[in-house]
Amino acid sequence: MVIEQLDSTLSATAVELWNACYEKHFEAELNFYLEQVVPKSPLQPSILNINCGTGQLLFPLLEKGHTVVGLETDKTLLHVLHKKAASQSHSPDVRTVTFDEIPPQEAYSTIVALDTIQSFLNENALRSFFKQALSHLAPEGTLLFSFVNPFTLWNSKQWVTTEAYTFDNGFGRIETTITPQDHLNGTATVQKYCMVKEKGAPFFDFTTETKRFYTLTELVLLLEDVGFTNIKTHADCNAEPIHDETKQGTMLYTIAQKP
Repeated sequence: MVIEQLDSTLSATAVELWNACYEKHFEAELNFYLEQVVPKSPLQPSILNINCGTGQLLFPLLEKGHTVVGLETDKTLLHVLHKKAASQSHSPDVRTVTFDEIPPQEAYSTIVALDTIQSFLNENALRSFFKQALSHLAPEGTLLFSFVNPFTLWNSKQWVTTEAYTFDNGFGRIETTITPQDHLNGTATVQKYCMVKEKGAPFFDFTTETKRFYTLTELVLLLEDVGFTNIKTHADCNAEPIHDETKQGTMLYTIAQKP
């Protein structure tokens, strides 16, 4: 099971800008999890946070008393995470291993994989990921993952979004450009450009990677094929689920249960 690797990785300065720009987005994801997953699960919360990044979800859940294991292999993200951990009251259990390396006997009430599945460029790799997630869930456990809604952004040429953040002594800007490669398979080149201007000369950084934009129908069929049930998808962390392909919501969140 291979996840497409970045051609380049963001620096710590760019990662911290990313965290600042998307702070409200991360807070909305946390509230969505607490409102849509935790109350509906009969299990004591034990979470496996795949690609936990800088701990955007991990640290708040630890503060609430949940048992959380984070997985992260990116050295820059780990550097920022450990920097944040130094000022936290909890020491996070973060493992520098891939999902494939988790011992088979470990089972969790919830597996969270935000902004992850679009790195799987073919259906067989994603099906293997879903199978492995099912095997690491306790009975009645839940898989939660997010993905970009292709129907809100896909066009024939290019899609661009920008975010800006003001610091006490400067500002930062992030620009994301998505350029389609294969319209039939839904793959595109995603480039992120970051610029930070505080003191002295501006700082620039960028990443380039290939992602696949799956449709809701494709994902539901794959989940059902490996054995998940009670599959629901929500647009932009809204409480009411959607029931078909839609232009509603830029980011979609799918919750699926192990029988």
